[in-house]
Amino acid sequence: MSESQESHASQLDKEPSQTKTPVEGATDEPNWIVKTAGAFRGDPVFAEVVKLGKEIRNAEQPELDS
Repeated sequence: MSESQESHASQLDKEPSQTKTPVEGATDEPNWIVKTAGAFRGDPVFAEVVKLGKEIRNAEQPELDS
């Protein structure tokens, strides 16, 4: 192997360790979606909000000719 090939191979060997360095500001905490998922499960008021929102969205859809 030529010197430049060895140098290139050496650089490639270093790259995986460079990609595993932690991102600045990153934490091991679960993200906000995981923390809040299911927070309104069983809440009748939230169920009504979802139902009314769906009715509004459906009312705004144009009629399709069949």
